[in-house]
Amino acid sequence: MSESHLSTIWDSTHSPPFKYPIIVGRDFDDILSGKGQIFTLREFIRLAHSKGRVLLQARGGAGKSVTLSKIAKSAASAGIRVSEVSVLSALAQAGARHESNSALGIADSLMETATSASGSSKESLILIDGLNEVSSDMAPAVLDAVDELALRDLQLGAIVTDRLVRRDLSGRWGLATLGPVPERVQRKLLGERYDSALHELSSIPYYLDRLHSSNLETKSIRSDFHRGFFLGHSISHDELEVLCEAAFSQYETTSSRELLVDKFIDDIGKEIWNKLVRDQIIVEDGSAPRFSHHLLHDYLAASYLAKHPELWARKGFDIVTFRAASFDVLAMVLEQCPSQADDLLLKVYDWNLYAAAYLLAEDRMGARQVSEDLEVAILSLLAEKRFDRIIATSTQVSDALRVHPSELAHLLLRAPGVDAITDFVAQRQFLDFLQAWQRTFIRKRNDPSGPADIDTLQSEDPLLGWTTAAVIRRSRVSDEHLQKIRKLLGLSHPQPVRWRAAHTLGAFPATEVVDDLVSCFLREKDLWVNYGVVRSLIEVAAAGSTDLRERIFERMSNVDFVSEINQQEALKREVERALVIRTPPEDWPEFAGLLIEQLWALSESVEAQDRWRRVARRLRRGEP
Repeated sequence: MSESHLSTIWDSTHSPPFKYPIIVGRDFDDILSGKGQIFTLREFIRLAHSKGRVLLQARGGAGKSVTLSKIAKSAASAGIRVSEVSVLSALAQAGARHESNSALGIADSLMETATSASGSSKESLILIDGLNEVSSDMAPAVLDAVDELALRDLQLGAIVTDRLVRRDLSGRWGLATLGPVPERVQRKLLGERYDSALHELSSIPYYLDRLHSSNLETKSIRSDFHRGFFLGHSISHDELEVLCEAAFSQYETTSSRELLVDKFIDDIGKEIWNKLVRDQIIVEDGSAPRFSHHLLHDYLAASYLAKHPELWARKGFDIVTFRAASFDVLAMVLEQCPSQADDLLLKVYDWNLYAAAYLLAEDRMGARQVSEDLEVAILSLLAEKRFDRIIATSTQVSDALRVHPSELAHLLLRAPGVDAITDFVAQRQFLDFLQAWQRTFIRKRNDPSGPADIDTLQSEDPLLGWTTAAVIRRSRVSDEHLQKIRKLLGLSHPQPVRWRAAHTLGAFPATEVVDDLVSCFLREKDLWVNYGVVRSLIEVAAAGSTDLRERIFERMSNVDFVSEINQQEALKREVERALVIRTPPEDWPEFAGLLIEQLWALSESVEAQDRWRRVARRLRRGEP
């Protein structure tokens, strides 16, 4: 790739300009693999107008915000009316002006922003930054709003920035990503300071910019780099500790990167605040104050979490990731805990399988602190889910393997079936602490499940407990043992055990299983146990008889059941995902339609009803 083909220019006060590519892909497979056609800025602007809406995804620090600024300048120089807004600002405006964060309310707010821009052209361009900064519950409404915006005004093009994640989008969207800074550009900028060991870090524009401008010792780990950055700006070690706690507290209080200024100053003191503002580490940019780059705030929160392993559980992980909207913070926690890397990864795995996969990929590209055997174990568990009947699960784990930079991940991505994966694991010599896991995982389909499985299903070791759940699902289970698993749904058992039991039961289409799952759902107060119940009921419906299928969807269509689903975005999203399955029964649209109809009827807005109309349409058409 010649430098003339590189399209985006990083331009800051810290370093000379340098280039990296905008890559336009055909689908999310291309985007996640970094494949596609390189576009110039002008070509990319034309794409935004021809498609009406483009999603620009890249990892943290890849230059998404800077790229939007360059696009704005290029478009404005051509007379195009340009407006720029953050997703957080758009949501705030929608709530204030239209008293709604629905898709239509957000679209109205964005339209007002777009029509206020000046320029000589009839064409307009709205640049919307930071989809990755809102919760996964809110992101679909933002994307629906942009889609609506493009339908309203055919002269308008919209570009939205986001993290690397597969979104549920129509074919109307254009998809793009940002490529890494090529090695020759890194060498040209850093000169003698270029170090091949730093290649992964310096291929990220944000870090390359700071590496060039910094006189500090070059660091290969992002956390060390950020620590040096703060210390180099007159922040003492003691002050940095205060900042870390305050930054974590902000995420806990606001679930946002915008700062509650009065609280933050109370927490850190006026002197530290003045230093941060003076050195432009905290900026306003016409909106609520925030750190000049979200990675700085992420680092501070990560440093606090790294020193408080008692917070390594769902609550702590939800706080720093905005309920799994972005995993950048967790990667920096892992970097700071080399002696506890495996323990942290296992606790993240118990919370969110896909977050664990992300950490593995980041660790592989960075410090490589996770033991190789644990990496093999988790990647193998991911690979088994490639053959899940629920299409969304299969797709998501395939994506996770696709972005993992190892030959092992690519090997597992090509495995023809579960037996090939278990055979691979069986041939490997594992460390002592994973040998029990290995013996469990390599059991073949239809091997008998024994009494020991009931004990390991309740194990405090999350890897062994969840693996046992997966293995029981592909085993022969006696009525006696199935009854014992059903009893684990009881509230007297810990939450992880109830969740694992609910997940396990999805492989057993029996009336008593359905009755116990429904009863569990109606009494259960934990979101993730109910998440597992909803998924398992749909799995049982898919695998069971016509009569059982009808019974399940009639029970799930009960007003109390549907009302509980409607109260939790995670449950609604899982129903959407789980209803789309491989080789559905012929009567699937009919019986699943009972549940969809009730969800539609009890929806509180037109947008929510449209959501269920789309699901029904996909089922009727057999669309994935």
